[in-house]
Amino acid sequence: MDSGNLPSELLNAAIVTLPKLGKPPTSCQNFRPISLINVDLKIYTKILANRLALTITSLIGMDQVGFIPGRQGPDNTRRLLNLIQVLTSSSKPGLILSLDAEKAFDRVHWGFMSEVMAKFSIPPEFVKGVFSVYASPSATVRFAGFHSRAFPITNGTRQGCPLSPLLYALVLEPLAQMIRQSDDVRGIEVGPQTHKLNLFADDVLLTLTSPKTSLEALTNILHEYGTFSYHKINFSKTQALPVNIPDDVLTTLKQEFSFDWRTKFLTYLGIKLALSPQVLFDINYGKLLIEIKTLLRSWQPRRLSWFGRIAALKMTILPKILYVFRALPIFIPRAFFSTLQGVVNAFLWNYRRPRIKFPVLSRRIEGGGLGVPDFAKYSRAVHVAAMIVCLGYASRPQWAVMEAITLTPHDLMVLLWVPPPNRPRGVFTSLFATTTLSLRIWDSMFLKISGTGPVSRAAPLRMFQYILPHFNAQCWATKGVFNLCQLTDKCGVLEFASVQSKFHLQDSYFLSYCQLQSYLRTQGFTAFYSIHKPPLTLIESLGVSQLLPKGLISIGLNAIMKDRELPLWRYHSAWEKDLKRSIEPELWAAVFRRDVGVSRNATLLETSRKVLYRWYWTPDKTSKFVSSSSSVCWRCSSQTGTYMHIWWQCPLCPPHYC
Repeated sequence: MDSGNLPSELLNAAIVTLPKLGKPPTSCQNFRPISLINVDLKIYTKILANRLALTITSLIGMDQVGFIPGRQGPDNTRRLLNLIQVLTSSSKPGLILSLDAEKAFDRVHWGFMSEVMAKFSIPPEFVKGVFSVYASPSATVRFAGFHSRAFPITNGTRQGCPLSPLLYALVLEPLAQMIRQSDDVRGIEVGPQTHKLNLFADDVLLTLTSPKTSLEALTNILHEYGTFSYHKINFSKTQALPVNIPDDVLTTLKQEFSFDWRTKFLTYLGIKLALSPQVLFDINYGKLLIEIKTLLRSWQPRRLSWFGRIAALKMTILPKILYVFRALPIFIPRAFFSTLQGVVNAFLWNYRRPRIKFPVLSRRIEGGGLGVPDFAKYSRAVHVAAMIVCLGYASRPQWAVMEAITLTPHDLMVLLWVPPPNRPRGVFTSLFATTTLSLRIWDSMFLKISGTGPVSRAAPLRMFQYILPHFNAQCWATKGVFNLCQLTDKCGVLEFASVQSKFHLQDSYFLSYCQLQSYLRTQGFTAFYSIHKPPLTLIESLGVSQLLPKGLISIGLNAIMKDRELPLWRYHSAWEKDLKRSIEPELWAAVFRRDVGVSRNATLLETSRKVLYRWYWTPDKTSKFVSSSSSVCWRCSSQTGTYMHIWWQCPLCPPHYC
């Protein structure tokens, strides 16, 4: 590896051909080649990829979200929804253009890639390590169990290589820079920013104004870039969606540019982007519902256990729906959730009558449920996660920066904590529809997010500028006091003497302190903490620490599903009656927590949950609605077959539990 020459066997790949769906296997074009590289080579390139990932965020523009750490495809689709709203709400002509790159990864010129890496000042030793993978690669085609003769590979990134997506992002960045820096390629202006590009690896979507001028300049840039990089655009498959373009101008553009001109929508990252919110909902969520119905019906003949059906929903259906929720954060009618949940629940019970209430099953396992997806709550969790991103983090995605700009001179990070009645009037009329919806859901969930009423301990002191007259948060910030939690302890709000000593305040801060203390008393804040100060919730902690962890949707979902008290269901009271004792909610919670991970055997876990939910029909229960059925235990034939008798008290049971 130091010499840059790896064994030829290590660089050889096996190409397996898979037939394309719905196409006859009579032509080579109807097969999809999948390249399988050496596992040792994958380990080596994964090490290189991990090292490159540490710095690639500083090399690649924020509009490239494909395979870049901390960035995701839904970041671009939410931004696109906002840009579409800007275009449709104005009379300015615009164009949404989705470029189709022909064999994008396979056409990368190695010499061009080397020059790009040098331009980015990547250390020569690292470049040498990367190009050891491209020293003399070869491939064989595997078909019907036989391998063809090896043939050399002379261009393109290695398929299946962990390093390839990052290398392609580097190679494409010069094109992105040329488009960003071109004054003739005109994008959509939102505040001081101009938005032109939305990139996910080789999926390039442009949002343009002044279509004729922009397209001419863009064509020249693509030609110049392709000359050096081998990059080629398939113009006949490039989709174009015009917005507010006069008919005569549109006719001229269609004659000059041979794009796939669309009238209603175009597809980007699996999402159909339309100009109308209603059309956007129908062609995405309506289609999704039909796909799920068809898929679940196709699974009906399969003999799946109850737990198997739940696992299928979690692993297959939930990711499909969750991606659309994240990529299209638009208003969803309640009827959609009712229909979707009904379809899923019908599959869960094998199209028979439900045996257990859905609110029980949808609870977390630690709460006595089975974590069956509640899609309405997942949808709200997506919006809560979006608002968490807006809490002032340094590396916010472009959609968050864009949505914050619309509130200038106000700060969305601060307004999230301000009680709705105290927010400035009229400031939200200019918000994007996505921001308005997310903010409304954030407000509806705020009591669960904060856990302490309308005023959160994580609230920045700047919030009180909207509540208290002449309150100066800046003077507190100069002393290192930024959040309300810094002024509280287990007894409530700290006395001024303690605050003064802790932060070295002058006496002039006393009036401002009294304003805070007086307002918090009116909110019951001090009285609430006089007995017990609850810790910050996880979302509050994120707001204070300015950290952005993974799993934001799970964090939002846990907050939404959080209960102040564990609800008691019918099976709780039934067990208490049989055991002749009262079981406190804390004990139930402890039982559920201990049940997590107790076994890896799905059959045992399913049986234990069915026993807990009192799923099984005992002779005593059956005799009450089947007149011909006996209530006597079928095992010992001497006592009434109650639930406790069948599972525990029957004299013939002990041998089974030994």
